[in-house]
Amino acid sequence: MPRLNLECEWCHDTANTVPMYIPETPVLEWMEKKLIRLDNDFSEQTLSKEEEWEILVYDEMVTSIRRGVVCTKCWKKDQKLYDKYYDSGDEEDYIRLL
Repeated sequence: MPRLNLECEWCHDTANTVPMYIPETPVLEWMEKKLIRLDNDFSEQTLSKEEEWEILVYDEMVTSIRRGVVCTKCWKKDQKLYDKYYDSGDEEDYIRLL
């Protein structure tokens, strides 16, 4: 198989992986901590317009899936943060990607 020299779309390092389905952005720990701090109850929070937009854009980017290229290092880091901040669901049906 020929060696691929594609660029990781998240860190811009060399990614010797094939294109796959990825979110627009990886899970960002600082943003997840901010969401936890806000306690996900936006009705009782006073958020600036910038904070509202930041949360909406982040949510949209994390849930929007498209075809792209990421390196193994970024994929593993994203998987680790995803496991930390999101429920993996039913363990019986859980398929670990890495």
